[in-house]
Amino acid sequence: MAIDKITTASITDANITTAKIASGVLQTNAPAFHAYQNGNLSIANATFQVVAFNTEYFDSNSAYNTSDGKFTVPSGEAGKYLFAFSFKRGNWHSNRFIATFAKNNNDTAYFEDSASGSTNYGSATGSIIMDLAVGDYITIKCYQDSGSAQNITGSTNQGSNIFSGFKLI
Repeated sequence: MAIDKITTASITDANITTAKIASGVLQTNAPAFHAYQNGNLSIANATFQVVAFNTEYFDSNSAYNTSDGKFTVPSGEAGKYLFAFSFKRGNWHSNRFIATFAKNNNDTAYFEDSASGSTNYGSATGSIIMDLAVGDYITIKCYQDSGSAQNITGSTNQGSNIFSGFKLI
């Protein structure tokens, strides 16, 4: 079996064609995005609330919307996607601290902070692989039942409240 060599001279625009990309020869994990909450965000009491992560670190296909928290599958990009999120709550107590992945506004998976019954800075985190069609959208919802609105704590370093995802090759 011969081993083909790839030289720098072989990597030209003429050799990187749309057909090669579509065939899987040169695919990338895109669309891809990473968004975060750059400050505290108030979560209403006893209500599943969509979280609009307000700052993008990157968004390869402009598919994430910071104003409504939706990642929408662009035209031609149906397939399997991996999504991940993390919420960090402030120093407050609640019986339940839950986050969900919602596909087209239908909750599909629930994740709960196991230390909700104590005053701490616990997190709800999760990841999921989903099969999506063009136009499907994904949001993250948060729920807490402390008795009043409470903040999930954001930061300017992308480390506390995040939502990211990408198409699997």
